[in-house]
Amino acid sequence: MKPIPVPRSVEPRPAQQPKWWLRSLRLIRRVHLYLGLLLMPWVLLFAITALSFNHPGMWRDLQGSTLSPERVRELVGFQPWDADVLAERVATAMGATPSDAVPSSDAVPSSDAATPSDAAGTGTEAGGVVASPAASSPAPNAPPAERGGYEVVPGSASFHGWALFARPAPEGQRVVILALDRGEAFLSTRPPTSESAKPPFFGERVSLPEHNTEALAKVLEPIHADDLGADAAPLRPHPRIRPELRFQVRDDRGDSWNVVYDLGTGLLDGRPTQEVSSTPTIELLESLHKQHHYPPSFAASSVWALFADLTAITLLFWCLSGLLMWWQMKKLRWVGASLLVLAVVVATLVMTSTAAEITFPPERAEGSTAPGGAPPGAFAQGLVEASRGV
Repeated sequence: MKPIPVPRSVEPRPAQQPKWWLRSLRLIRRVHLYLGLLLMPWVLLFAITALSFNHPGMWRDLQGSTLSPERVRELVGFQPWDADVLAERVATAMGATPSDAVPSSDAVPSSDAATPSDAAGTGTEAGGVVASPAASSPAPNAPPAERGGYEVVPGSASFHGWALFARPAPEGQRVVILALDRGEAFLSTRPPTSESAKPPFFGERVSLPEHNTEALAKVLEPIHADDLGADAAPLRPHPRIRPELRFQVRDDRGDSWNVVYDLGTGLLDGRPTQEVSSTPTIELLESLHKQHHYPPSFAASSVWALFADLTAITLLFWCLSGLLMWWQMKKLRWVGASLLVLAVVVATLVMTSTAAEITFPPERAEGSTAPGGAPPGAFAQGLVEASRGV
């Protein structure tokens, strides 16, 4: 008698996806791949320069060393500064008159008579604060109850920015960066940078009465007249951002010069056309990293801005296509979801805390800083100079 065959359990086949959807997924994968190959030089540039911004010793001929707090104390007598103590001193001096802000015996010695240990400070007992007339005057619009004194919010005091010092040296420039709260010092030597040869017309001023930014401001004056009325402030050129006229000339000896004419000041500058730039390669790449905006007229930087846009769009596409490709792998959905939640939480914490740090100082319009205060962007400029070791 033949055995009766037992039918095998037939597992239900997964529903087939529409062909148009499968074709779309294939196309997305191909675009994801080929965009990475096409824009690889730009992605590499941004990746390399992002590292060099945070690690200035990379790809630079910078000779550096670190002095421990004990070694700094031994050399110059510097003791780390206490941000809480200094904040209390400053808060005590706020709203006080110069004569009663801080006893003169606690005042910081002047640079004329200070010894290295005195100028650096001797721990929390040094670094007294004397209020200047501009800083000691209470705000005119402050309520009377707020003019009697200020109390430091516990845990809010900290040092930000760089204690950056430099001096010329035969081998280039010696740089000292001091960590005020730790007393640690970072020393570096930057090789000398050669300047372009000055052209015969260097520093000359050429006046074009009808073709400069001041004259152009008068021409553009009526643009806002309808909105602002007769009491509108005059239209002024930006004090630092000015257009340039660039062209090449050849002198009577046959030498060719790249000429830069400042349309704001009328000053001339230039360099020999055949001169090879001495700027280190990594700094040229960093300049490309920071290059942004489409120029008013078409130039090579227009194409650069276009590819920068394409790189940004590609990164957005990678995020979306990566999510889609992850979702297709059902076995990895829980792992991917956990990583995605972790990424969002960490990014939110880091971005919000860093944004709070950046926006801590007051926002001031151009030229409206307190007497002796740093201009807008000084902290960011200090970061750039510190990253370059200058």
